[in-house]
Amino acid sequence: LWSLTHLTALHISDNSLSRIPPDIAKLHNLVYLDLSSNKIRSLPAELGNMVSL
Repeated sequence: LWSLTHLTALHISDNSLSRIPPDIAKLHNLVYLDLSSNKIRSLPAELGNMVSL
């Protein structure tokens, strides 16, 4: 997934995810991220570096 650097939208809702790895920051072109309805309690700090999100 992390090699998909041209990805602009990622819908991963309703997957019972408990965490998002810091490598998500490798998706530099991401402008939309749907994490709704998961079990995530905190987000990686690297998410704050994704200025297009």
